[in-house]
Amino acid sequence: MKIGLVTLGSDGGRSGIGRYTAEMIDAFRVESEVDLEVVGRREEEALWVGPAASDRPRWIGPRFGGPLSEILWVLLVLPVLAWRRGWEVAFFPAGNRRLPLWMPCPTVGTVHDVAMLHVPRRYGRARELYVLRVLPWLIRRLTRVVSVSRTSALDIEESTGIPVDRIEVIANGVDHDRFHPRPEPEARARLDETLGAAPYLLYVARIEHPSKNHLGLIEAFERFRASGAPRVRLVLAGGNAERADEVHARIAQSPVAEDIVALGFVPDADLPELYRGTAGAAMPSFYEGFGIPAVEALACGVPVAVSDCPALVEVAGAVATVLPARDPEAWAGWMSRVTAVDGLDAGADRRTSHALAYDWRRSAAETLATIRDAVRRNGTCRVGTLIHAEDLRTPETA
Repeated sequence: MKIGLVTLGSDGGRSGIGRYTAEMIDAFRVESEVDLEVVGRREEEALWVGPAASDRPRWIGPRFGGPLSEILWVLLVLPVLAWRRGWEVAFFPAGNRRLPLWMPCPTVGTVHDVAMLHVPRRYGRARELYVLRVLPWLIRRLTRVVSVSRTSALDIEESTGIPVDRIEVIANGVDHDRFHPRPEPEARARLDETLGAAPYLLYVARIEHPSKNHLGLIEAFERFRASGAPRVRLVLAGGNAERADEVHARIAQSPVAEDIVALGFVPDADLPELYRGTAGAAMPSFYEGFGIPAVEALACGVPVAVSDCPALVEVAGAVATVLPARDPEAWAGWMSRVTAVDGLDAGADRRTSHALAYDWRRSAAETLATIRDAVRRNGTCRVGTLIHAEDLRTPETA
């Protein structure tokens, strides 16, 4: 089965969607029946398919300018590429970001959420028009839709009108070989060089305003510190995204700015120890489709607080503290309680057991089964399969 997998919209690997895309590629590439072709930005080849190797997927890397040129390429050029390459199916792991106008083969897209319909003022006017008016229509044209939570599936159905029988709920996962309570001395040493030994609270998320609610968490931290609490730092781990400058400006104005540490993007290798070292991990988002960082923190056994966003309640609420997203006093109270505990509390085993329900291998296997079913029920790119792809000149770098 020849699958075209489009990485565009996956944030260069620096987000939950990026993590998802990488996990799907790693799983699909070892399937003997899958002939995988990966499409993405030319400069991201090493990120998605790694160094040259006999078992790597074929890489197709067009060159783009900004987001608008990328969107237009996916809308208008990608369908021609799929036809020429003879794809049997196209998979869009960032299906809530980049989708084509039409395709000559079945299409499967993972729609992580429809936050663009619920969180205003995230983008400029042109992108707002695309995400609010065009993208929901493109999502409806997918052959099959994958949702990462039941909450998100219901939201997709309500927001786009897609019949529920075209939406497959397949939860995101955790790499339990890496995310577990046991410390790793080398990673701990790297972390200590950056943060020292003082206690800290942690929020792992792209710095994106307003959807990730960094400003609310900062206000809660200020109230916590003003209550006479001992010195604790707030660590924000994530690269800059939409309107990040507003968050950094708020940090600079804070009376406890010296104890708010914005690490930027944290390499994947250092994330498990960053979770294990925290007194508590927070996820105060206004809107999420799943919440990978919350589950990763639970897998490491640490206390977690999540907002009352429905998807976070669904995924982590059974073992996490659920707090109103817009109540900084409640978050400050949680900070006081969680920093008073010395080391992992009695709930650590319950948290790690809960996280075992989420596994990337299971997620990838179920997604591949959905892709196979889309091909079986809807046929393939019959015209394209008559053309020998090796004889075509395509914008590839491999």
